[in-house]
Amino acid sequence: EADLTITNFNQRWADMFDLPPQVAREGNSMADVLRYRAMRGDYGPGDIEELIQDPLDRMKRDSAYRVEHVQPNGTVITFRRMPLPNGGFVTTYTDVTERWKTEQELEQKSQLLETMFDTVSQGIAVYDTSYTLIARNQRYGELLGFQDSFPEIGTPYDTVIRKISAGGHFGDRPTEEVLADFRAAIDQQPESTVEHTSPDGRIMIVHRSRMPKGGFVIALTDITTMRRAEREAAEKTHLLELALANMGQGIAIH
Repeated sequence: EADLTITNFNQRWADMFDLPPQVAREGNSMADVLRYRAMRGDYGPGDIEELIQDPLDRMKRDSAYRVEHVQPNGTVITFRRMPLPNGGFVTTYTDVTERWKTEQELEQKSQLLETMFDTVSQGIAVYDTSYTLIARNQRYGELLGFQDSFPEIGTPYDTVIRKISAGGHFGDRPTEEVLADFRAAIDQQPESTVEHTSPDGRIMIVHRSRMPKGGFVIALTDITTMRRAEREAAEKTHLLELALANMGQGIAIH
């Protein structure tokens, strides 16, 4: 009722909050229930009347509301209050612990993936079935030579290729020709790996793979340092071979 007197309830409600019969009974007030729970420690330390004042005020003030509360035992209950024509109200209590745990696990996994996504040394971009960018890390833009926020989420793949082409990544090849070749490769090949040298001399491995439900992922790996080391090693080897071939002494290496 409007004065918070309990006129009806089911046993599930009493079991949810572990209420004894002398508390969960018709004729008692919700203030009695809240006071019992406060004395039991459900609302933490503090003055009992102060602890229950806020929920009591909300019950008296709000005609309808929906809140979610984590219980001391770890269960999560959704409270939903609906007004009645006579001025009273009905409150339903739903145990959403499993859903809440699932959401928390998904949130943690999402945060972990975002952290990994943003900290890997590779540039990664994800495009959906309509060739639209739906995710990318900062490294992706950096490896393509973009200093601003381009490409932003929602940018079409064609727009990215045109801007890359304008930056001289494909030499004198016509942009539309490059775009047509890329689209054909994406449509026909599940994955591909090519080595690409950017106008500033940076060497990258560009790996593209199709996702199971459509769309594709592009991963850019900067191998400039590795290629430079390989060239230096090859040059040293070549110089050593020349030196050995032109020495006056006879040398055998066993």
